[in-house]
Amino acid sequence: MNKKKQKINSKKKMSKKKMKKKKKQREKNKKREKKKQREKKKFREKKQIQSLDHKLNNPQNIQQKEKKLNLKIYNSNNSILKRYYLIKILIQYQGLFQKMKNMRDLNIAKQLKTNSKLSQTNQINW
Repeated sequence: MNKKKQKINSKKKMSKKKMKKKKKQREKNKKREKKKQREKKKFREKKQIQSLDHKLNNPQNIQQKEKKLNLKIYNSNNSILKRYYLIKILIQYQGLFQKMKNMRDLNIAKQLKTNSKLSQTNQINW
């Protein structure tokens, strides 16, 4: 009778060990799957950004393509793409603003020069 109990107990222990092993294996598999999904997501986002960059820098029909891209981007749920596109636009406009500022500074300098010349001629005429 005692031997039978020992056999049963040893079987229970073995089954418990197997269960623990399977559970650990399942957890490892889940972690592996999550890691794969994260890598796939990063890869997809990287590809989307590259394609977007190519489309933006393509010189043919830029305006039409940008209008279509705007609609696609603002209708999509991908926040990274939206952020990337907005940063891209800001950089472009920053360059324009810098040019405008430089032009304004030049105009102001020219006006100051002409005003100073006028004031000098006025002094001489007096």
